[in-house]
Amino acid sequence: MCLIAFAREAHPHYPLVLVANRDEFHDRPTRPMHWWPEGDVLAGQDCRSGGTWLAVSPGGRVTALTNYRDPQAPPGSRSRGELPLSLLKSRDPWQALLALRETQSDYGPFNLLLLESGQAIGFASEGADSPRRLSTGIHGISNGLPDSDWPKVCAARQALEKALAKTRGVEPDETHGLHERLIRAFRNETRPGDGQLPETGVGLQMERFLSPMFISNSHYGTRATTVVTLDRQGQCRVTEQNYRPEGVPAERCEFQWTLSGPRGNTD
Repeated sequence: MCLIAFAREAHPHYPLVLVANRDEFHDRPTRPMHWWPEGDVLAGQDCRSGGTWLAVSPGGRVTALTNYRDPQAPPGSRSRGELPLSLLKSRDPWQALLALRETQSDYGPFNLLLLESGQAIGFASEGADSPRRLSTGIHGISNGLPDSDWPKVCAARQALEKALAKTRGVEPDETHGLHERLIRAFRNETRPGDGQLPETGVGLQMERFLSPMFISNSHYGTRATTVVTLDRQGQCRVTEQNYRPEGVPAERCEFQWTLSGPRGNTD
């Protein structure tokens, strides 16, 4: 993932809403979101490393990862895609993240997020206070520190806040409309002015290229937008819209279940 916005306890019907864009090279082999046969994990899969960038458990735990942009950082000896999977399955995520401080140098720089009923935890490998419990409200993460003032992070938080505002007073069975609205909102290709861009060491031309919420290109760009919602009746809904090169829409994957039983009801 390269852009995540999430709302925790910021809506009367939805204790959790997450929307994320995954940016990647288009020739990197990937399986779209699906239920994994081992361990009941709902996630896409990087077919090169075997890991993932966003995963959901049948019980409604969500884990997600972004790379931290630092061109001077050495490559890790292990794939960062392992991290959302191991955190998803952890019995005590806080302790798991405390332990991760001892091994984080095995990976390239990253941001790791856990969301579930009652808690939200962020781990920034480049942050001084990781792990940390996240407050209620709306947050955003890209390839810098969480809740930075990068234009795409600010735009993502604003898009989520606006979408949630339009659903106030709407019953939870209209979740499909919220998902559609967020997928459209995260297809924002607007590039900010040069004076607003972060300086991450990749040069101005690359900063410009990477600056929109949605990147449309033939070689590298946004390959999926994923929306996860959990309502107060225990209904979890996940929608993933995939994209081909140049932002051409591809397959859409949809899942919905009740947070009960080993896997819930999916469609």
